Amino acid sequence: MILKDFIDLYILPNSLIRLHYPDSGGYIEIVDSPRMEWELKKSQYRYNNVIGVADMGGYPEAINIVIEKMPVTEERKIKLEEIESRG
Repeated sequence: MILKDFIDLYILPNSLIRLHYPDSGGYIEIVDSPRMEWELKKSQYRYNNVIGVADMGGYPEAINIVIEKMPVTEERKIKLEEIESRG
């Protein structure tokens, strides 16, 4: 499931979220501070697949979501813009 849909289904409005990529030693934090759920639904990560929710320290009020690392190629960016324009 993509991040945007995951947030719509499972995350309450105005929740703080931290995004992470999986790593051999655990997780790598993607953004430097927690983001509001509505910000992430509009972010470059909105179409990344969600791997799961993780329990980690640092900011207990935030929901830690682990997503797949997907490079945004020019071709993929064009496709995403086409999808967005359709509504």
